[in-house]
Amino acid sequence: MPEKDYVNLENKKLREYIELIKAELELSQRVAEIKQNFVNS
Repeated sequence: MPEKDYVNLENKKLREYIELIKAELELSQRVAEIKQNFVNS
């Protein structure tokens, strides 16, 4: 595989990984908000 293709593939994997981390953070935040709502109700 040419180096350029390899780098592009790695970039794509990294971007997907970052998206997963962002989604996980958003989910954690949402769960914290929901828990807080239960505590407050």
